[in-house]
Amino acid sequence: MVFPTNTRYDTLYSYRHPQRRREWIAHIQAGAIFVADSNPDDEQRECENKAAALARAIDLAESSFLEIPEVTTPRINNVLE
Repeated sequence: MVFPTNTRYDTLYSYRHPQRRREWIAHIQAGAIFVADSNPDDEQRECENKAAALARAIDLAESSFLEIPEVTTPRINNVLE
């Protein structure tokens, strides 16, 4: 995986040396569009599901590069509370 950092690119993993794995933080955002008949609770759930799917995709991608303990989907905190 490659994440851009300012003007240069850096890799998440050293493929030659898996023990040199560095920790990264992924900031996930999801949104919705409200229309006349939108239900706010449904829109909130939709945003949470979108964010959870992205978090799971990151977990699966990470597990395909390294052998890590059990892959779990992180708990998404409700930032609106």
